[in-house]
Amino acid sequence: MIQVESLTIAEFRGIRSLSLNLQRRNFAVCGSNGTGKSGVVDALEFVLTGTISRLTGKGRGDLSIKDHGPHVDRKTEPEKAFVEATVWIPSLRRSVQVRRSVKAPAVLQAHPDSPEVQAVFRQLEAHPEIALSRREIIRFVLTEPGQRAKDVQALLKLDDLEVLRTRLQRISNASQAAAKAAAATRDAAKAEFVRAMDIADATAPEILEAANRRRRVLGLEGLSTLGPEGSLRDGLSSQAGGPVAAVNKAVAAADLAALRDSVDRRSGEDVRAQVAAARTAVERLIADESLLKDVVRDDFLKTALDLYEGEVCPVCDTPKTLDELTAIIQAKRAKLEAVKVLRAAAEDKLMGVRDALEAEAALTRPVYLTGKSLLEAHELDQIADHGKALVDAGAALAALLPLDKTLARLDELTPSAGLVDVLTRLSGAIGGLPEPSDQDAARDYLITGQLRLEALRTASAAARTANARADRAKKVFDLYSATSTAALEKVYEDVQGHFAELYRRINADDEGNFEAKLKPSLGKLGFGVDFYGRGFFPPGAYHSEGHQDSMGLCLYLALMRYLLGTGFTFAVLDDVLMSVDAGHRRGVEAAEGGVPGHAVRSHHPRPRLAEVHEHDGPRGPKGHGPVPQMDGGGRSHDLEQGRRVGRNAREGAK
Repeated sequence: MIQVESLTIAEFRGIRSLSLNLQRRNFAVCGSNGTGKSGVVDALEFVLTGTISRLTGKGRGDLSIKDHGPHVDRKTEPEKAFVEATVWIPSLRRSVQVRRSVKAPAVLQAHPDSPEVQAVFRQLEAHPEIALSRREIIRFVLTEPGQRAKDVQALLKLDDLEVLRTRLQRISNASQAAAKAAAATRDAAKAEFVRAMDIADATAPEILEAANRRRRVLGLEGLSTLGPEGSLRDGLSSQAGGPVAAVNKAVAAADLAALRDSVDRRSGEDVRAQVAAARTAVERLIADESLLKDVVRDDFLKTALDLYEGEVCPVCDTPKTLDELTAIIQAKRAKLEAVKVLRAAAEDKLMGVRDALEAEAALTRPVYLTGKSLLEAHELDQIADHGKALVDAGAALAALLPLDKTLARLDELTPSAGLVDVLTRLSGAIGGLPEPSDQDAARDYLITGQLRLEALRTASAAARTANARADRAKKVFDLYSATSTAALEKVYEDVQGHFAELYRRINADDEGNFEAKLKPSLGKLGFGVDFYGRGFFPPGAYHSEGHQDSMGLCLYLALMRYLLGTGFTFAVLDDVLMSVDAGHRRGVEAAEGGVPGHAVRSHHPRPRLAEVHEHDGPRGPKGHGPVPQMDGGGRSHDLEQGRRVGRNAREGAK
């Protein structure tokens, strides 16, 4: 890819002016907090890719390169903030000087310039993941399987797979919901038809027998079949008779009886027990309602890790180490998994209550239509309000949150005394209607039956269409999921082999037989690691935090090697090496084929640094032992020496 020969930084982040002679070799930047290590990392990332990952991307809020890339004293002069680098491009066998200004980060100035040079830097711009910070290591190890799949696939440039899978799943879920709603509408139309026909079920023999009995009263020829377009009232238009009644007395009485029966059942023992079970399930969630909201905002917790800068929690500004913050966030996300189980149980219990409410709402509609001819306006409003209340209650139970509203709805399910009185008066009004003659009753029967048969046919056709659409959507989703999972399994099989090999090299002294498993499934990526031959467990289960960090580094290197192959020759590691436990840092340097040939590292000096790098070399600042030398004769730039960068920043701020 490239090798960096020199780097010049001006008025950029916390650095006023700094030049580094890197000589195409691996190098490390050492220093305590505030000495400018991250500024060097940001500068190198910026000049090569045109971005600064800690200022861009999800969760960065109002941070931006233009506003926060320049030194704080040059924040209104972005044109004076720039980074220059001289890089060696092996594929072109030439050195190129490049420069980017914060004012125009997308513009790369190169000398000498050519389409081939621009192509090299376009590749770098397409792979900002060559820069890895310590806080990002944890993404690949301790996050839950769904988020791990997103992070890994994003790094492998396979995130469109997950985006499409999610969209197909949403389409499938929406289609299933639409099919269920259409089926409910069909069932309600069927129930209305069965009541109008006064039959046990809507089978062809029962329909024909009941219809022909009325047709004989009217002297009409019987129907032998009833096809998709057949009419129960065929020939009826030519028959003489009195005016059609505004209310079919028999059907109105049957509709009202069905509604009153539903209202009475909701006051019975069975429904009360069902509501009590739902209430108990919801009450279990009361103590965790705030976490229930976090189920929807789970990405917020993950983003907190991305925003961590090494000193304080980015959410509450409380001093926290990375390990402390990680532990807190993982505990919260683990609690969310438990809450999800409780929520699913509550929704399951509420489902039966919702179904009963929806069924009663459907029974209210024909009764309301009857009431329009027989009730006063204020009485009719009682029925309309009842139907609306049922719909609203069903929606509230479906939403679940806020929980107090859900509990209140469960308490309000008992029908009002006012409704019961109105239904009683309506029953009297229907009973007071004059009895029709046999011929008028038969005619009204066929007319009402045909109207409801047509409604049933329309609802049934809509249900069939919705069901077919749901079946197709599910088949597409299942096929895509199976195919993409199989392809990802092959990818992860290659990655897990290289990952385990790298980890064995780093930890050869005690985990020489280490193995790992990466298992994709429906948008999730399971990650199991061997714990000394005792089985496969999540990385955070038994391994130390230092081992977990080295796993994150090894997985990152394995993923990058899969993504770029032999083209992975350059990486910027920000405080990554020192996150590996002290006894195995030397193993990282020795992991041939893992760390790319040209690596930039920044880290804090540690008391045991001399033990990590066992060699003779130039002395570092007081109290910090030898300046570390990178493998292959790499260089170390100690920013603690005279606190050069930090002092420049502070003096400029005075």
